[in-house]
Amino acid sequence: MQEYVKVLLCMQKKLDHEAEELEKAGVFKAFHSYYSEKSCESIALEILHLQERAEAYRRVEEALEEIVSSLPPKERDAIGFRFHKKEIPKGMRIRTLYRNSVLGIAMVARELERRGFTKAWFFKHCGEDEHMMFLYRCYRSQIPIEQRGAVAACLLPKRVLSERKRVGSDSRDADSAFQKSVLQK
Repeated sequence: MQEYVKVLLCMQKKLDHEAEELEKAGVFKAFHSYYSEKSCESIALEILHLQERAEAYRRVEEALEEIVSSLPPKERDAIGFRFHKKEIPKGMRIRTLYRNSVLGIAMVARELERRGFTKAWFFKHCGEDEHMMFLYRCYRSQIPIEQRGAVAACLLPKRVLSERKRVGSDSRDADSAFQKSVLQK
């Protein structure tokens, strides 16, 4: 439901770096366009697309910064712990922390949608980013955070497809069997 919001929160601190990398890729494309067999127009469109994505990353990073800083302290701390590995606030139980993070994610999602950063926006601007799509698939299939690192990013898409076909995805039992089979490999 709010998987794209979780991905954006997880990547929040890295979005500026991702934007810089996209801009470098655009400069690289421009520099090497002389040797390309593509038309100048298609190369210019590719460079423009990279610049648009970089600008979109910066805009969403600024929006996330504003939104998260405006959250109530409990929800802000819970999101910081959940997505940025900050320390657990003293005296807070894990269950309360989880509940506060769910509330915080819902607040962030509402505000992002109000500002135009919808799921459609996410797929338009972030759909080509392999790392973000990997995180999206992890959140979508509910792979626990501590086990995501064990799943190889380059192998997950193939495993997801083959295991989903073999196990099926009609019920919760099938999904838990799917997760176990992916994580055991």
